[in-house]
Amino acid sequence: MPLLRSFAGLALAAAAAAALALHPRAAAAQAAATFLAAIGDVRVFDAAGRTRAGERGGALTAGERVAVGAGGLAQLRFSDGGLVSLRANSELRIDAYAYRGERDSSASSVLQLVRGGLRAITGAIARLNRSGYTVVTTNATIGVRGTDFEAFHIPPPAPGGEAVPGEPGTYLKVNQGIAFLQTQGGILDVQPQQVGFAPQVAAAPTLLPQMPQFLRGLPSPPPPPQPPPQQQQRSEQPTPTPGALTAPTQDPRTLQSPTTSPTLTSPRLDPTPTTTSPTLSPGLTSPATTSPILSPSSTSPTRTAPTTSPTMTAPVTSPGMTAPTSPGMTAPR
Repeated sequence: MPLLRSFAGLALAAAAAAALALHPRAAAAQAAATFLAAIGDVRVFDAAGRTRAGERGGALTAGERVAVGAGGLAQLRFSDGGLVSLRANSELRIDAYAYRGERDSSASSVLQLVRGGLRAITGAIARLNRSGYTVVTTNATIGVRGTDFEAFHIPPPAPGGEAVPGEPGTYLKVNQGIAFLQTQGGILDVQPQQVGFAPQVAAAPTLLPQMPQFLRGLPSPPPPPQPPPQQQQRSEQPTPTPGALTAPTQDPRTLQSPTTSPTLTSPRLDPTPTTTSPTLSPGLTSPATTSPILSPSSTSPTRTAPTTSPTMTAPVTSPGMTAPTSPGMTAPR
């Protein structure tokens, strides 16, 4: 029975290995970071020393190292949402990385800047476990209490090697939040728009009076990925609030001002006293000399007040007209 169980265990292990081989995405799900961009000479070195070219979408795991050559650029997105831009002639190694989700209070990330410069925007790990996120060099440790910082490390020059851009040591520039620079000689908090420097010797870090020239023009953090065109178009349309009344965008009439005033205006009255309203004189014929402003063509299509004064007055008899006489009666002489 124990022998059968061992054979069964080997069979299950072989099946799991075959499944990972057939489904590389399952193995890549444990990756620490992926390449958003790899421009120029970008190479990846694994823990066994094997080398492969860095390419967009490629995965990185703990223990691997990224080297960017002259004129190159690499941009990485970590699984916790953190972003790193690695400039030319730089090298970064993922010493340790552990992240299991938004509730992982023990998450950690340790990046080693071997040489060159980077710009980083921290993700969930620095928020969940601030002390668990560090960037180390050969002479200093960088910790974060913020989100956006730049680091540059200049190792001691090799005999007969290329000239270095500045004094060997570790430089820290903060763009947002607060970060600290720690050595064996002490610890220094670096505020936004300040630059801290830790020399290669065992000394306390200090603030520089001005920014070194080689720190200018470090790569900007990579932009967030854009949604597909259809999804982006749907996200740009405003979401109606339940119960709120909004004007439809398809009916242009709702966007135009009305051609007539919504209020009632007083009509223009003819000063001639002989003009009377035909509706207020029953039994009398309308006089021949009426004002043209009472014609239907001159009135507004909207509702208007009656053409006479709001108060009712006795009808005025038009000149030249005589009162009617009763039948069979003669006027006195």
